[in-house]
Amino acid sequence: MVAIKTAKGDAGVDDLLKEAMVMAMIPHHNNLVSLIGVVTSGDPKLLLCAYCDHGSLLSYLEKLGSKTNVACKLNFALDVATGMEHLTSHQVGVHTHALMNGG
Repeated sequence: MVAIKTAKGDAGVDDLLKEAMVMAMIPHHNNLVSLIGVVTSGDPKLLLCAYCDHGSLLSYLEKLGSKTNVACKLNFALDVATGMEHLTSHQVGVHTHALMNGG
């Protein structure tokens, strides 16, 4: 299964293509969403990524609510940290990742 991200307007298309270019430079890592492909012909422009069964980490944590214990939260933090380390080891700065995610 795939997740599809679309862009609206010229600025949105530019951002989508920049995100795709950054994602294409990063080798696979279990803690990062993988790029599958980009559709640049026609409208809308599409970014195809691996589908995450549980959605975003934030939505997953919200669904779990108070069911998460400290060990579970530390494991999530470790997973995030190893994903971020992978990004920085491939010269993808944290600021680039934050911009790609609207931060």
